[in-house]
Amino acid sequence: MIEKMVKVSQYYVHAGSSAINVLMKFGINPLLATILSAIAGTLVIIGLFSLFKEHSLLFLFAVASVIGRLWTYHLGYDNVMLVFLLLSIIELNFKKPNKFNVLALILLYLTLSVRSRLEYFSPHVSAIQSIIWVGCLLYILIYQKEFKDTDSPGTNGLDIHPLKIDS
Repeated sequence: MIEKMVKVSQYYVHAGSSAINVLMKFGINPLLATILSAIAGTLVIIGLFSLFKEHSLLFLFAVASVIGRLWTYHLGYDNVMLVFLLLSIIELNFKKPNKFNVLALILLYLTLSVRSRLEYFSPHVSAIQSIIWVGCLLYILIYQKEFKDTDSPGTNGLDIHPLKIDS
């Protein structure tokens, strides 16, 4: 399956915008760039998921969507996968409304509403989008305590530990 994925990606790797394209600009061949990017993306996502395993599913989906969007080739119509990042920023705006949260929301919304045709006319549009997406990811990672699941299912917010004995 991985072999087929790599073969098919050779057709699309030049058209999309991703870490693969960045590596190819440094002279790395597309096959090696795809493999390196996949390894890096997998290691980053495993590391982040292990650090934030106690956080909400929406937060984890937001992290996965950004890493997934950036590590492999995607075209403009694939930006819909970043809806989880958008929802996370919206949730952050409801929990802690401030100017920076609103700014992050506006910038993210603008990058997701850009018509895909604009990306083909200017390579700078894709670069700006990627920078804003990474910035929003870093922003929710900084404010990650807002996404922490404090209630376990079935506890109704009570401090219940199976091995804890009250004296």
